[in-house]
Order: sequence, then structure tokens, then C-alpha cells
Amino acid sequence: SVDHILKALIKSCRLYFPASATKEMLDEWRPLLCVFDVVMQKAVSNMELFLPTIMPPEEHSQGFQLWFDELMNLWMSVQNQPSWEGHLVNLFARLANDNIGYVDWIPYIPTIFTRILRNLNLPVGVRQMVAPRYLINPYDIGYLVLWITALLGGPGNAAQKELTCLFSSIASFYHPSNHGRWQTRLMRLLQRLPASVVRRVHRERYAGPSWITVVPDCQRLTDADLQEFTRSLTSAALLAMFRYCAQLVYNIYFYS
Repeated sequence: SVDHILKALIKSCRLYFPASATKEMLDEWRPLLCVFDVVMQKAVSNMELFLPTIMPPEEHSQGFQLWFDELMNLWMSVQNQPSWEGHLVNLFARLANDNIGYVDWIPYIPTIFTRILRNLNLPVGVRQMVAPRYLINPYDIGYLVLWITALLGGPGNAAQKELTCLFSSIASFYHPSNHGRWQTRLMRLLQRLPASVVRRVHRERYAGPSWITVVPDCQRLTDADLQEFTRSLTSAALLAMFRYCAQLVYNIYFYS
């Protein structure tokens, strides 16, 4: 378990890296960013592990602003779900959560939710066909809900509109008549997303001072934002609840 211990140590120490550390890391790993070479996996995984994302706003020019546009454009340009894509998603999710209101995600929000929908690996058509290349490299649901939660709020609340469309598209897959390999990920998404939003509300309204940058007032979740978020999940939640009730009745009947 030494590998896991060292990674946990690095994650705990990221907070104390000097402001100049980001540039030093990029100088070391940027030459390895080649999509046609297996060394790309090493470079991106190291970036996810080491790059610091918690720093005061006055140091952002020495932090994520050095790599955000480059890595985001890289992620948007690659469409074949390589093995290192999940590491980029994890890095973006951590960046969004640690810097709510300080990163302009609006131009990328439609693409983000499109990629999330595609990565859920849902069947298409009456034969439930799924492209083979979409069966691998799924995003981590924990990081996905962290990313979605951090995008919510702000003027216009563009992310909430995309989230509403997302759950409208996948609501039928929560119906008891639908069952498949995708069910576990869908249920995990539905369970963890509200819990993540609750944690963000607590952070914005009740939590004490911490190292994480304070969320600007204009970006904080309002009661209206929370009501709209709740309405967007209601249909899927009711269907999922009915699914569990139906499964419980079936188990009682089958095993009695």
C-alpha cells in the first residue's frame, strides 16, 4: 500500500507548495504531452496528482491560469476517450470546486454536459446498441458530481439549464422497466449529486474560515437556484424510488 500512502501524502502537501511550483511542474511534464505516445498517461496523471488548485486569487496567474486553457483545449479536441482523459476530468473537477467563481466555465458548459451524457454509456435505439469504445474509461462519479456542483449558480445559472436537460434525457432510464449495466452509475449519480450540493450550501452559508477560497457573493447558490435544482431531479428521483419499491416487493415474493 506504499503507492496509495505516497499519493495521499502528496494530496495533503499540495496546499503548501509555493506559488512557483506550478511553473516548475509544467516545465517538467509539458514536453511529455503527446497524444500519440503512451507517456501521455504518465504526464496527465502526474498533473492531476501534483498541480495545486487552492491558492489566493492574487496568485492565480502563477497557478491554474498557466495550464487551464491548454489542458481544456486538449480535452475538447480528443474524442476517442483515451485512458488519460479521466485524470483530466478529475483535475478540472478539483479546480472547479476549489475556485468557484474564479474560473470562466461558461464557454465549455455545453461540451462538459455532452461528454458526461456520452460517458454514462446509455444504450441507443430499440436494440440497445452501444459503441464498443464507450465501454471503457468511465469518469469517476465522485468527481463528476463535484464538477457539476461547482458549476451551478451565478448569473443566468447556465449549468442548471444543462443539468435539467441532462436529467430530462436520462429520466426514462430510471424507470423500473429499464435495467442494464448503466443502472449502477445512474443511481450513484442521483444519490451523490444532492449530497454534494448540500455540502456546497453548507460551505457557503455556515462553514468557518478555511484554506479554500471564499465563494464570491454573485456566485453563491440562492434559494431559487436550489428550488430549480430540486425540480430538475424530482422526476428521476420518483422513478428511482419506485424502482426500489418494485425490487423490494419482487424479492419478498421470490424468497418467501
